[in-house]
Amino acid sequence: FFLMIRRPPRSTQSRSSAASDVYKRQLEECQSIIEKYERSLELSFKDGFIRSVAKLKSIIKERKISGFYGVVADLVNIPDKLTICCDLALKSQLFALVVDSYETAEQIVKINQEIKGPRLTIYPLDWINEQQDGSGASNKNQPQSSDVLMIVKHIKQREDCPVDIEKLIQKVFGRILFVRNYSLALKFSKDYDMTCVSADGEIVYRGGFLTKTGTYDMKNERLSPYLQPVSYTHLTLPTIYSVQISVVAVSLKK
Repeated sequence: FFLMIRRPPRSTQSRSSAASDVYKRQLEECQSIIEKYERSLELSFKDGFIRSVAKLKSIIKERKISGFYGVVADLVNIPDKLTICCDLALKSQLFALVVDSYETAEQIVKINQEIKGPRLTIYPLDWINEQQDGSGASNKNQPQSSDVLMIVKHIKQREDCPVDIEKLIQKVFGRILFVRNYSLALKFSKDYDMTCVSADGEIVYRGGFLTKTGTYDMKNERLSPYLQPVSYTHLTLPTIYSVQISVVAVSLKK
């Protein structure tokens, strides 16, 4: 007996081709998700600074040291479209420790010395609150232009934050601008003494004396993987997100 295989009708072939295209798109989306989680894993294993901060937080919790509230990134809500901008402009300042007083800061410094941790920034709120206007830009010294976004206006204290950190937000985020392009970044940085990040990921630090140009490497991002770590117990597939800087650039053009 011979087994005869018939050619499927054309309609079946077209449906099969369409299904194949769908599967290809799904595969590309899955590969993109995998790359995101790989970056998160790479950060958790290779970034010694983040690892040390996590270890320090764990010891503080074990020793029940009161007056420690977390790191800056734990206490504020940063819009997704601005995480890269904040990452570029602030770097390790996003992981500065927030405490109630100098006394608590001294205890944490001693623990950090015990574990031979990295250099840390600690913000005692009693010192922050003593300052009359912090280091943020005053309303008189803010650029009034459709070409810029004042980052601090989009940063909010989290609802579960146990203390008022409005002055801290002004100090940390008060002098960061998101601007259309590099030439405007140079101008506003010099004119307003602010750190400016362009829509292309180029950065001009306060005063315009130090700049960094070129394409932003997503592998160097710290903030998003820290805020959205990989869940090993319940792994879900998040929505594929586009490059965030492009999103803000579009909003500036409206």
